[in-house]
Amino acid sequence: MQSAFVRGYVISDTQLDLPDQCSDWQSSAIGGYSFYFHPLTKWARFSDSQGEHWALFIGQAVDLKSGETSMPELAKTTCEILSQHDEQAAVEYLAYLGGRFICAFGKKDEVTVVPDCHATIAAFWTEKDGKFVASSHSRLTAIIAGCEQSTKSASIMESPLYTDAGGKYYPGVLTPFESVLPLIANCLLRNEKQQGTTRHTRFYPWEDVQPIGDTGVVLDAFGKVLERHVELLTSLGKTNISLTAGLDSRAAAFAAASQVQEGSYAYTYFRFEGAVTETVEDLMGASDWARQLGLPHRIIRLHPYDPGADWVKMYVQSFPRGARFPALAQCYDENFSDDDISLVSTIAETGTAFYKLRDSPEPTPEVLAGKFSRSPIGRSEDMISVFKEYIQYAEFSSDRIHNLDWHDLFYWEHRNSKWASLWYSEVDLSHRVFLPFNSRALIEIMLSLDYSLRESRFLLTEYCARKASELGVSATLV
Repeated sequence: MQSAFVRGYVISDTQLDLPDQCSDWQSSAIGGYSFYFHPLTKWARFSDSQGEHWALFIGQAVDLKSGETSMPELAKTTCEILSQHDEQAAVEYLAYLGGRFICAFGKKDEVTVVPDCHATIAAFWTEKDGKFVASSHSRLTAIIAGCEQSTKSASIMESPLYTDAGGKYYPGVLTPFESVLPLIANCLLRNEKQQGTTRHTRFYPWEDVQPIGDTGVVLDAFGKVLERHVELLTSLGKTNISLTAGLDSRAAAFAAASQVQEGSYAYTYFRFEGAVTETVEDLMGASDWARQLGLPHRIIRLHPYDPGADWVKMYVQSFPRGARFPALAQCYDENFSDDDISLVSTIAETGTAFYKLRDSPEPTPEVLAGKFSRSPIGRSEDMISVFKEYIQYAEFSSDRIHNLDWHDLFYWEHRNSKWASLWYSEVDLSHRVFLPFNSRALIEIMLSLDYSLRESRFLLTEYCARKASELGVSATLV
């Protein structure tokens, strides 16, 4: 769809005049708050008969326990929990939903905003001149609230000390705009309209994550939850599978192969120009796995970003700064339609081991700055200051994270909220994307294993071997 902020949303404590890019958006008001939605944004709301409690979902949530995928029903359940129990119970219910969503709930003149497990639908918020605004895009929030570009953020992003072959992204709580802040995974926003206050508060973990049992029990639990999540996601429509030769992708494909609807296929994006042996082997591996799983395999040719294309106008309005992968976003727009659904196997590294070097018992500002970037800027006073602020904002201290390893939580929360979510927003321009590993129940199962087993990717390896045996296909590439 050729418009800016595709599948976006806005939440505010006042009625807004949206910018011209949002002239065709839908609106809804509940509990003293105004909500606005891009025409492609899926949303649903419910309030109890007394109007005391209400809930509004944006995106698509699924309940792994009940199997419910109806957004109005999920909003109704959230309201019932609020009425019969309390806010903490509602937060815990939302925490274990799968899918890709963000939920706002509350009562009159109070709203709590809770992201999904990895905050895969971004939220950027500000409180300026007595007005609370949160939205799906940092630029949209900045336009509505009148926030200027951040000179501090620009100086870091443009610094010759900051280099990264995989692409740069904003560290800590920095965004491209002054006073515009991100909602971090495992945290929530709470706005109290009458007091004019907004707080960013950690809600997870609220207790120690308990071991499950021996590796066989853990493997059984892992397969059961992954397949249940994929079952619910594929029930939403014809679903295609993003596939590489990697273990994460292969596990998701094994879970989905027997559940996808007719006409579904696996696909791999590939840049033919400048291809090297490793990328060719990955492409051929993906093709071989698709063949073994009985899935058609489509290759999406990744071409250089075309700044002169009409599509770019929409893209630049949505992401004027901090773009993640515009060339891929453009290719997806050329190859998918608005209602297409993809399963993408990111996020699994939360449950394996993204950060291998674990030589610091405490997440100090100096250590986090170095984990964020191994380039010289990771040792600079500016970056250390950024992560000092981040630790306070996200309550990222040992006494708040129970028995979880801060290395795992840092990847889970910071890298996914600040880096991966931007890519999902880019994909939203072309089609819908869901993430099989975006389930707190699944991540907790993975994190229950000893570090050595997680680093060796035991669960993914053994799950793929088990599924290969069940399907009568080879567990290794020929």
